[in-house]
Amino acid sequence: MCAKLETVKGFAGRFKPVIGLYDSIIQTAKSEDKILDEKTLQGAIDQAQKTGHSLISILKSENLLNEDQLTKVVATTNNIEFVNLSPDMVDPMVAHLVSYEMSNQHNVIPVKKEGNNLIVAMSSPLNLSVRDQIEMKTGYRIIPVAATPSAIRQAIHYHFNVKNVTKQAVVSMRLKEGSVKKSQDKPRGIEKNIIPQKTGTNPPAN
Repeated sequence: MCAKLETVKGFAGRFKPVIGLYDSIIQTAKSEDKILDEKTLQGAIDQAQKTGHSLISILKSENLLNEDQLTKVVATTNNIEFVNLSPDMVDPMVAHLVSYEMSNQHNVIPVKKEGNNLIVAMSSPLNLSVRDQIEMKTGYRIIPVAATPSAIRQAIHYHFNVKNVTKQAVVSMRLKEGSVKKSQDKPRGIEKNIIPQKTGTNPPAN
């Protein structure tokens, strides 16, 4: 499949990222049943050379890759993990570390915390500006993972839905109440009052 790379080699200096992108598409093809063939891909590369447009923009505008495939390719090219995001993968409390406005505007949602790291699903994980904004807002080091725009929108809708937010608040409140009750039920330690030890029978008085 890599045999027809004459076009890429011819402008490798100018279009060096295309080679890495080509390899990423091949990697994606190994795990996908429906993906563009070599001839179509070579045509897109030729178009990138002629127009000066990025290969990604051409693949997107020509609908040569679907949303999932395109996101996977971008993620693989930049050594970013791709996740098949679903609402239940997102920690409800962590999701609200970022406001609905920011999540909706940039199509991002925090997924979970790992120590000082915050794993954030992003449809554009290369957007350093957004990553910096989230880092400043939350105080955590941001670890981006790639997810499709539609999957992120679904997760945002679920976790910021009024009904679900209310349910999560009730659960959180009950968990806190349970934690307080447990701490109150814990033994407070041995009292310092000294319990007199039993002694033998007092001798009879004279």
